[in-house]
Amino acid sequence: NSFDRRVFGGYWRGLALPIHLHHFTVGRLSALFRDAELEPISVEYFSNSGRWPSNYTDSLRNFLRQKRLYRRGAAPAPQAAESTAAPDGRDMFSSGNRLIDLLHKVEYGIFRNWGSLMDRLGMGSSFLLLGRKTPRTN
Repeated sequence: NSFDRRVFGGYWRGLALPIHLHHFTVGRLSALFRDAELEPISVEYFSNSGRWPSNYTDSLRNFLRQKRLYRRGAAPAPQAAESTAAPDGRDMFSSGNRLIDLLHKVEYGIFRNWGSLMDRLGMGSSFLLLGRKTPRTN
């Protein structure tokens, strides 16, 4: 039930089968907590996409590939948080294709800022649900 999934639908990177085998809503996971005699006490949404915008860039690529606007062999989106330099010193935005390089630079700038905003608003694609052991009543 994340904002990201609603925006990207079936192209959302979070589906990532077979890597992500289980997807939960807060309501379903809360029910599992209660079944295990745990009381859900707080939920926090996050995406970390402000630092690592790959959730958005990969979702966009999934969409563009389906529309045949982005080829599979194109360079992957940059993943760095603070720098565009790869460990070997080369620029991560450099794929040899100027159009693809421009797409990477634009989407990285847009999605990094968008991810930071989603994190601040508590609308990320991941959530942390905290619970505590349910007190027993005699």
